[in-house]
Amino acid sequence: MGQNPVVRRLAGAGLTVSQVVAGASACGADDGKGDRAGAAAAGSAASAKQSAADAKAMADSAMATAQLMVAREARDKAFLTVGRVSFGAAGLRELVAPAEARTAEGIGAGSTVEALKQAYGDKGLALAKNGKYQFAADADGPGWQLEFTVDGDKVSGVALVNRTVKCV
Repeated sequence: MGQNPVVRRLAGAGLTVSQVVAGASACGADDGKGDRAGAAAAGSAASAKQSAADAKAMADSAMATAQLMVAREARDKAFLTVGRVSFGAAGLRELVAPAEARTAEGIGAGSTVEALKQAYGDKGLALAKNGKYQFAADADGPGWQLEFTVDGDKVSGVALVNRTVKCV
């Protein structure tokens, strides 16, 4: 299908779709298909505008999520120095030890990952998907794990956690 010569000339001049449609209407350029072409162009312009708005909303959401993750990381680092406790719907969920605390095997903040592996390797120590080393802890009830946060080749935090207890 050929494009109307007036519309083609206007588009070649670097005008927007809206300007081309307006120009075609103002010049009376109509080869019998102008109304449909104009409506299609207007629909395409509206769709492009909506797509741009959707893309901006997704980018804004991704930026907010990234900022939230940075804030959580800063909060978690602060908790590693003083310790914390958190509760879930079913009770105690997590005990984070203060920086100076050590396990019975002498592992704590500042210990090497190698020392961690030597102390707990035979107890099922494994690197979890979240980047923390953990193993099942001897505690009251199932789900409790001893969890070690690492930064490079050093342990930066120790926690006793039960991830089966959901946060409130």
